[in-house]
Amino acid sequence: MEKIEIEKELYLAQIHHSKSQFAEAVYYASRVLSADADNREALDILGFSTMIFSDNDAALGYLRRRIETHGGDAKVYSYLSLIYTRLGDKNLANKFFRLASDSSEDMGVVWRYIARAYHEEGKEELARDCYEKSVEASPNIPNTWVALGATYRKLGFLSGAEKAYNKALELDPCYSEAWFNYGNLLCDLDRGAEGIEAYIKAIECNPHRYDAWNNLGCTYFEYGDCHNAKRAFIKALKIKPNYYRALFALAKVWATLDQPSRSASALKLAIKYEPQRRETAKKEAHFDKYRNNPLFVQILEK
Repeated sequence: MEKIEIEKELYLAQIHHSKSQFAEAVYYASRVLSADADNREALDILGFSTMIFSDNDAALGYLRRRIETHGGDAKVYSYLSLIYTRLGDKNLANKFFRLASDSSEDMGVVWRYIARAYHEEGKEELARDCYEKSVEASPNIPNTWVALGATYRKLGFLSGAEKAYNKALELDPCYSEAWFNYGNLLCDLDRGAEGIEAYIKAIECNPHRYDAWNNLGCTYFEYGDCHNAKRAFIKALKIKPNYYRALFALAKVWATLDQPSRSASALKLAIKYEPQRRETAKKEAHFDKYRNNPLFVQILEK
């Protein structure tokens, strides 16, 4: 594999890893490692991803190899501490936690690594505890406040989530991820008008956020504003044409506007990109009036 191809595969591994798509991350990182046996980033991704999959032996192998070839740091030592905690070896767990602490001038970084691992494992209470320790140690990092807010939201502590998002935005008023998450929370709280404003802010900070355009469209649609909903979904699809959520939502908008042909076209694409949407569509009330329409019969009865 040529260097440019390795860089491309590594980029794909990093993108999937950042989106918690660990099977895909493992696939691309493994390809990188087959061509570049000591690639540091690939070893990190494989170590973390296999740890999330509870393949402790594989994770230990990748992380030890990473230390042998590139040395250790707070991130790797944090992961090793978690693995040995899982394996019940308190001595090694404590040893690697101390190494993680010694390797970073900022304990907030160590707690953030551990928190993310707990989050990916679905251990939200433990993730919350670690994110709280992270912001206590390093209170000026916006993305940690956003992560804490997301964890609070998942645990149902919505007032805490709002405070966390506001703190992130106080630190960085143009942090798109914070505005996006805040918009989701405001909609949870039935404060959709404020949610719309938050999504618009997220888009102003990052116009390429198709997910923000989509959620903006969903909120407009919920409020009966089909014109702005349609516009938002089309914006999302210009950025990501295969975004099935926006396609499915756009199909509902077109149905509401009595445009069966356009609705069917959007629905057909949504199902193409996510076949499970067919079953959802069969139960969707917005399509009830088209149950006998040949276009919809053809799409839904395949």
